[in-house]
Amino acid sequence: MLFVFARVSLPHLPPCPPPRPKNHVYEEHKGHSSLTPHIPNKTHRYKKHKAACEKEGHCEMGGFTRLLHSGRPDNLMDEIPTVVVDPLPKDKVKDNW
Repeated sequence: MLFVFARVSLPHLPPCPPPRPKNHVYEEHKGHSSLTPHIPNKTHRYKKHKAACEKEGHCEMGGFTRLLHSGRPDNLMDEIPTVVVDPLPKDKVKDNW
């Protein structure tokens, strides 16, 4: 899953009245070791863009949580906010990707 972050200035739009809602990003992860090296990079980029957004003073970026549906913890749980859930039963999954 790829997230693209873009900041666009729209000076003609009025600012949202406070309190502004924050968007929370959830990323699904099955726990495959081939994808594991990319997750810390994505988390780092998210934090970097969020810090720049907050510096401008009108940031709608909220938290970042990884949804790990392998059913067991992994080595990234101390580094990235993670919720571990059981995998879906095979008869409930349409595609195996």
